[in-house]
Amino acid sequence: MVKNILRVPLLEQADEKTLELGGARFDVSTVNWPEEFPYAPICAGRMARTADSLPVSWRVSGLDLTVRNTEDGGTIWEDSCCEIFLQDPGCDKYYNI
Repeated sequence: MVKNILRVPLLEQADEKTLELGGARFDVSTVNWPEEFPYAPICAGRMARTADSLPVSWRVSGLDLTVRNTEDGGTIWEDSCCEIFLQDPGCDKYYNI
């Protein structure tokens, strides 16, 4: 697994414009099983933090992307997805978004 360090800035607010202008940019570029899944869509985004949230904005472009489930509790495993794993430096726990 590739580990990259992203310094996530603290913003006062998390609206779309503030996140785009002040958030840390990241790329999701690792395919864990390239022999089985050689194609990877382009995926990037911006992330920041506020006093009470971690806003993340994603942009994905690719072939045959599927979105069927738009409500909580849906069968999301039927949709296309990208993941990012986050971990505080020096901490064993991580978050999967």
